Parts: sequence; structure tokens; C-alpha cells
Amino acid sequence: MENEKRQAPRIKKLLVAHYSVPAADNIKSWDVSTVWDISEKGICISTREDLAIGTELDLLIKIPFRPFEWLEAKGKVVTAAADLKTILDKCKSEASIARVAFVDLSEEQKTLIRQYVEWFLSKYGGEK
Repeated sequence: MENEKRQAPRIKKLLVAHYSVPAADNIKSWDVSTVWDISEKGICISTREDLAIGTELDLLIKIPFRPFEWLEAKGKVVTAAADLKTILDKCKSEASIARVAFVDLSEEQKTLIRQYVEWFLSKYGGEK
């Protein structure tokens, strides 16, 4: 793992999420998404359309530790879909993929994600 560039452990685990691109009128239009992987720094999600780098998103993420709550977060697209389709080779349908960095997570939110990632790694050793 000498070439590892990530600043936090990341797990490949399918989770449910919703995302919305903030609109000028402040009305949110939520799209359902799949989370491909997650860390306390960000996520990789499927999207209905290609999102430009720098696009800001509102996110709702279902973390299994709290099955009756949604983790609310903000993020910014950091990698374009075309690049990820090549890297991940996961885009089997019309969906696109975006790597999103979290913006302004609270310490409580970071801790929740970190604890989930650590628990998952200890239980399954990484991918599932």
C-alpha cells in the first residue's frame, strides 16, 4: 500500500443515498443513488447524469449503524464521470459515477462514518 493516496480508510460497500444539486429557488429535487464506496473524506456515487467537477451536492446517506436516520451532508464533485467509468468499470447502465468530497462535515458525522468504516474493515476485511 505504498502508493495509497487516500487520507482516510475507504470501504467498497453498497449503500443507499439521495443527492440533490442545489437550485436557485432552494427547492431540492432528490435523486436516488447507490454509494459504491465511502470514507470520512468522501464517497463515490452513481448519478442520473454526468456531473461537472466542482458541482455542489446535498446528500442524504443511509449508514447501517443508524438505520432509521439519514446522514445529511454536503459535498463537491472532484472526479468526472468519464474518468471514473474507466477506472471503476462499474457503469453497466445509463447511470454515471461521481467521486464526491465531503464539505464541512461535523466531528460527529466524521466519527459516525469512521466508526462504520472501522467496524466494516474489522468484520469483513474490506470489500463486500
